[in-house]
Amino acid sequence: MNTPETRERLHECLAALAECNVSDELRQLSIDLLGHLLSMHADQRLNGPVVLLALDTLELVPGLEDQVARLRATVNKEVLD
Repeated sequence: MNTPETRERLHECLAALAECNVSDELRQLSIDLLGHLLSMHADQRLNGPVVLLALDTLELVPGLEDQVARLRATVNKEVLD
């Protein structure tokens, strides 16, 4: 769960937020959530249920669907391995 691939997918989500046509409040909330996930990743505390719960929220952000789907696939693969 705390793999470089997961970290890369989280950063892809952050980068994609710059292009999303959303309110400042939604953008900041998403940045905060992704930042918290990255912090947990850095501390080796990230786990599948936490990420999947966060993804349920992030997939509601218009324009972030593809990145969230890739992150979800990575997490699902790592949880099942």
